[in-house]
Amino acid sequence: MAEVSVTKLAEDIGTTVDKLLQQLDSAGIKKQADDQVNESEKAQLLDHLSKQHGGSGASGPERMTLQRKKKSTLSVTGSTGKAKAVQVEVRKKRTYVKKSALDEQQEQARLEAEEQARLEAEAQAKQEAERKAKEEAERKAKEEAERKAKEEAERKAKEEAKRKAEAQRKESKDSAKDEAQTQKERDEAERLQKEAEEAALKKAEEEAQRQAEEARRLAEENEARWKKEEEERKRREETADHHLTTSTYAREAEDESDAREEKSARRKKKKPKGKESVDANAKFGKGKKGKLKAPTSLQHGFQKPVADKKQEVRIGETITVAELASRMAVKGAEVVKTMMKMGDMVTINQVIDQETAQLVAEEMGHKVVVVRENELEEKVLSDRSEGGKAESRAPVVTVMGHVDHGKTSTLDYIRKAKVASGEAGGITQHIGAYHVDTDNA
Repeated sequence: MAEVSVTKLAEDIGTTVDKLLQQLDSAGIKKQADDQVNESEKAQLLDHLSKQHGGSGASGPERMTLQRKKKSTLSVTGSTGKAKAVQVEVRKKRTYVKKSALDEQQEQARLEAEEQARLEAEAQAKQEAERKAKEEAERKAKEEAERKAKEEAERKAKEEAKRKAEAQRKESKDSAKDEAQTQKERDEAERLQKEAEEAALKKAEEEAQRQAEEARRLAEENEARWKKEEEERKRREETADHHLTTSTYAREAEDESDAREEKSARRKKKKPKGKESVDANAKFGKGKKGKLKAPTSLQHGFQKPVADKKQEVRIGETITVAELASRMAVKGAEVVKTMMKMGDMVTINQVIDQETAQLVAEEMGHKVVVVRENELEEKVLSDRSEGGKAESRAPVVTVMGHVDHGKTSTLDYIRKAKVASGEAGGITQHIGAYHVDTDNA
């Protein structure tokens, strides 16, 4: 904006010239009515007036609030089904706060702190790089020393191997004789073993023949007695009462039923003479129509036992509910019901421990026999005596490894033999066991 005179500025702001001159004078600006006022003087006057009225000067307000209001119309259907228009007003309010001098100082301090931290990080990174370079140099020096030491060790190992090979070559001439002697001893041992096996086989055949002869002689001696016992058994079966079942309990029940019927028949009163013919027919097994009546022994007389049979239950360390019910000869549902009464919610296939199974079996009135899974092994080992005299023996060493990795060569060195040199391609084609005497025994 161009410069204006004091009179024009007074007209623009709606005040008198004298009042404007007075305000300019209080702001430190000496002007006359015809003098011109530039932009900087206007800003100085505005700052002075703002401070005079309690403001913060021409720098602007510290806080500024913006309010926005928006209206819209919505069409809403009422309870009667008619549409009606609803005015909706949305108000938004946003406040902007100007940073104070204190905030600027804090921002400046933060920037300085960040710069200081950056400088320290750079210095630390430089020190770290120097340290790593030093460590790398030390590592390379150490590797170089280790490489030289390894080369020296390899050179010494080669010399030692060459020396041993030379010594072994010298000893090979002597070992050839030992190998021939060893082969002769091996052949002799195989011959003796074969003779022992043939003698044992012959002895076993003679023993089997003797036992067969003994069995034949016993059969001839006892043939008459066994024949007599067989005839006696058949006679007892023919004269014995006939049972319809092979169950022992069912047979006992049939016998008891027959006994009760015979006892009640003896207690019956005499019948009149007119009924003698009927009784005679009944006596010979005939009914009203002359049909044969089944004898008492063939009539169904089984009565279901009413009392529970108590079992002797053998329980191991663990057992399922179904298996426990089977051993107690009861239904699995009964065992589950009993355990529910005792406070255990179980299923038919659930595994329970020995103590729980013992409590359940005793609760249902059965006798419990607690067994251990390794009871048989302990019983077998219990008769082993440990009072013998301990004798020292040579250790048994097994040599295992990959093909062509030096197993036979190692054994040749221990046995002072040359087995590997006689194998096809230097690869051993068989395995064997050896007994070696050493100076360290």
